[in-house]
Amino acid sequence: MRIEETTPVVDLAIGKMSLTEKPEARLLPVDPTDKYPLEAIKDVVEAKKFDFKPYFFNEADFQVTLITPLMRYRAESEAKREAEKTKNKRTKSKDSLQSTSTTTDKFHNWAEYVGEYKPILIINAQPVLGESFWGAVGRGVAANYGIHRQANLRFKTDFYRMKLFCGEKEVAPIHPAKVYRLTNERNYFVKSNDATYAGAYSYPSDAINESCGVVRLELFSEKHPDRAEKKTLDKKTVERIIADFQPYIRSKL
Repeated sequence: MRIEETTPVVDLAIGKMSLTEKPEARLLPVDPTDKYPLEAIKDVVEAKKFDFKPYFFNEADFQVTLITPLMRYRAESEAKREAEKTKNKRTKSKDSLQSTSTTTDKFHNWAEYVGEYKPILIINAQPVLGESFWGAVGRGVAANYGIHRQANLRFKTDFYRMKLFCGEKEVAPIHPAKVYRLTNERNYFVKSNDATYAGAYSYPSDAINESCGVVRLELFSEKHPDRAEKKTLDKKTVERIIADFQPYIRSKL
């Protein structure tokens, strides 16, 4: 772009600045430069059970996931754990060669890999797929006449932005990211060809803490950018998020 072409844009910005309240002078949060403690992740790997329920909930047309370093690693290692269980069942007889590795095998060599897990909280707000009311009615009518129709699934909304509140104070995100999502599936039962944006906001490790009292998440869609869908996080979810970051917070003392 030629520099002289920016003049109208700059003039417009200067005009708007004179009518707008100046932002508060404060330091913005940044990505942490240190890592989540390795031993804490090891404890999660070795645990027989892990309750994922506190990290997931639905609000309006969004599926929300709260991602901590512990939750993320356990979720990504779950497939390997299930595969090992299946193999162990198959080789359960005393004459079979037993599994020669475990999930925690050579854990000390994972340090570099686990270093990818920053001590941050990621809140993902994914628009859900669904069928329109009249689409479902049409399929039902067709089925009465023995005619099969695929369910036409589309994203119910498009993510615009989110706000996280610790008590009445809004928590500034490190990265307020929007991620492009695409669905393109066709089979006997469903067809789905649509695109949307999901929210993937990252927050500091102490964004949710004991002093908050009430933790609230507000979600905005592109259709209603000024109308928030409000969700107060339940006690169990808040306690789990706080507990997940305790090993990191203690390591900094």
